[in-house]
Amino acid sequence: MYTYEYRFYPRSFEPEELDVFIDNMQWFISCLYKNGQILSEFQNTVKCAEYFACRIVAPERDSLSEKYGNRYTREFFEDVCKDSAKPPELLYIGENYDVEDSCTCEAPSHYILFSECLWAASPIICGDCKCPVPLYKFPKTYDGTEYFDLLGWQKAYRACDRQAFYRRKRFNTAVSWKKRRESHFIIFCLLITKRINRSAQSAGNRGLIRSMRYPARYGMILSAINADS
Repeated sequence: MYTYEYRFYPRSFEPEELDVFIDNMQWFISCLYKNGQILSEFQNTVKCAEYFACRIVAPERDSLSEKYGNRYTREFFEDVCKDSAKPPELLYIGENYDVEDSCTCEAPSHYILFSECLWAASPIICGDCKCPVPLYKFPKTYDGTEYFDLLGWQKAYRACDRQAFYRRKRFNTAVSWKKRRESHFIIFCLLITKRINRSAQSAGNRGLIRSMRYPARYGMILSAINADS
């Protein structure tokens, strides 16, 4: 993983104009997240004398390249530029060792839909090296533009897994809670996997997903997805 810093230079610091600028800036960063280009856990925005500095973590060295952008990242970037004193700057800070490195396999045999309460990287991991795979490597699953459904599933599951973790420590009802939680997310995992399959087929990648299995282990749902085409 790699840490970058965006620097945004507002044209005016008058309250009304600044509110619009900050709104567009935050929407731009949010769209990068929903497009799989950055992680949500490590965003940090600081107001400096003449600019706003936003630290972000990207899964790969070129994750913020224009080739991975979508209509929303481009639109909000243009909106930010319209109200900027000068174009935003992107600075490379260095490697980030707080998150798992991304998969570097050339042709993974299968992928796994994965999440748990401490997992901050992509919800799809390589079935061979078990490292996260950036979402922009896959066809768009939500409205043909982004991956909001996959990331929504990840957030919901992480919240439930975190709650189950504390319930296991405090109550004896954890087993029944875990079973209810797993049954719900197995159904949701099926829906997400089917949506990935439809997106892949519409993109011409027939056979991207051929088999699925859903073992539950330590409160985590694993969905094995064949990547043979």
